[in-house]
Amino acid sequence: MSRPIVLLHGSPGAPNAWKGVIKALGEGIIVIAPGLPDHNQPHPPQRRETAEMAATIAAELGPQPDGIVLAAHSYGGNVALQMALWGAVKIAALILIEPVALAILPVLGEEAAYREARILFDRYIAKGRAGEADAVGIMINFWFGAEAFGRMPPPVQGFLRSQTEVNLRDVEATFREHHTREQLASLSMPMTVAYGTRSPDVAKLVARRLAATVQSGKAVPLEGADHGMLATHAPQVAALIRETEVR
Repeated sequence: MSRPIVLLHGSPGAPNAWKGVIKALGEGIIVIAPGLPDHNQPHPPQRRETAEMAATIAAELGPQPDGIVLAAHSYGGNVALQMALWGAVKIAALILIEPVALAILPVLGEEAAYREARILFDRYIAKGRAGEADAVGIMINFWFGAEAFGRMPPPVQGFLRSQTEVNLRDVEATFREHHTREQLASLSMPMTVAYGTRSPDVAKLVARRLAATVQSGKAVPLEGADHGMLATHAPQVAALIRETEVR
């Protein structure tokens, strides 16, 4: 691949979430894996819009006259989508790995699915803002499956608890996002939107509806995967990046 591959992690998370995918991509490529703003910081700002996150990442990347291949997971996918719509960085190919772009659902006629998800995440926000220690488990169990948080190793649980504040901020920003159908339909770069067959129905719906709305979109199921597919299905994710880059 001649163009840089930019990898955006989810929330909460860190660039090392991509280590298995980077290994699977092989040698001879340029990989840029920035951290999302304020992640892994003790006291992140309580409010930051997804568009602000996108602008910060774009500024860090600087001029990219040949374009980039942009791959992003979870909330990183929301940031990547905003970058694509904004157009500050030339994106030659876009790979969204289960983006949590829930706010596109009512725009695309999926109001019922949006309302159902909003109820759950409003409960998470309320409990998290009230200081409940395991509130983040509500979010984890939604995306990764029932009791997923309880099965995680204690160090992982501790990390997620420590990052609840930044994740709450990102969840709130997710529900403030607004894209019109026309804006989404204007995106012309090759776009692959992947989802796990074991993921919640709303994740599959976001992927399918987004891929069907843009000009050159493709929704791809990853068999046996859930929201943690960067770790469990790294070779398959790497293959999607390579395939989309040459479409």
